[in-house]
Amino acid sequence: MAIKANKNNYRLTDILYSADVCSKLRIAPKTLQRWEKKGLPFTRSQHTNLKMYLESEIIEWLSQKK
Repeated sequence: MAIKANKNNYRLTDILYSADVCSKLRIAPKTLQRWEKKGLPFTRSQHTNLKMYLESEIIEWLSQKK
């Protein structure tokens, strides 16, 4: 059985989960949810449906919003 290669070859250290984002940016989970409604980019895991964030996309989004 062939394994499909990931289209986006991101390093594992680039992927953050919501708890990681909140602790790194020192924000509350509700703030993160508000940012998602305003357009913060995230993807969902295919198997577990967890939200995943890319550190580079978060930095870019925050720099554009300020």
